[in-house]
Amino acid sequence: MVTGAVAAIAYGEPRMTNDVDVVVRLAPGEGRALAAVYPAAEYYVPPIEVIEQERQRRRQGHFNVIHHDTGLRADFYLIGDDPLHQWAWERRQTASIGGDAIWFAPLEYVIIRKLEYFEHSGSDRHVRDIRGILRISGGDVRLAELALDGVALRECCSEALERLSHRKFVSEKPKMVLSRRAGRRVKDETHVAERRAGRRSATLAGIRRRQPPTRRSRGWR
Repeated sequence: MVTGAVAAIAYGEPRMTNDVDVVVRLAPGEGRALAAVYPAAEYYVPPIEVIEQERQRRRQGHFNVIHHDTGLRADFYLIGDDPLHQWAWERRQTASIGGDAIWFAPLEYVIIRKLEYFEHSGSDRHVRDIRGILRISGGDVRLAELALDGVALRECCSEALERLSHRKFVSEKPKMVLSRRAGRRVKDETHVAERRAGRRSATLAGIRRRQPPTRRSRGWR
């Protein structure tokens, strides 16, 4: 099940990315079959023992596969007993790409994971991805389903989810307010724009003061 940036592009707006995030459910012994899909001469694949160890984790099981020539990476996340993984898996969407059927995570899941990534990294690209999803597919977002289904969302996302449910990421584009792990950060783009406009006005005023006197100011008629 594809998620992350590739899913954000599918639901929202295009951008560049060099990796793909995939949620997988592996039964015992299936790690070897997955590794066999990627030839060792072309890809880095972790040892089978590592894949099996990650598969057995109840939560946050993860490994990646990397293409040697391009550096492109696939990050695999094991479902385990993560309730949000399980919620998304039951509601995955199918899309046809190049004639192949591809499973995509539901867009609500993509949004929430993007919020979590933002909490960890602070990168604005996750916020841009969310805005793109809401701008293109916002009418299909049903965040309330997550609460109704009893999914245990992280506390750090609760305020942002409430804002998203009111479409404030779209209706208030200049402003973005999200909780951060180290407290609260308020990013007010409107204030920044006003300060820049003020500096431009001051610069123009200075230029006007330095202009040579006009014919009228010299007493000419």
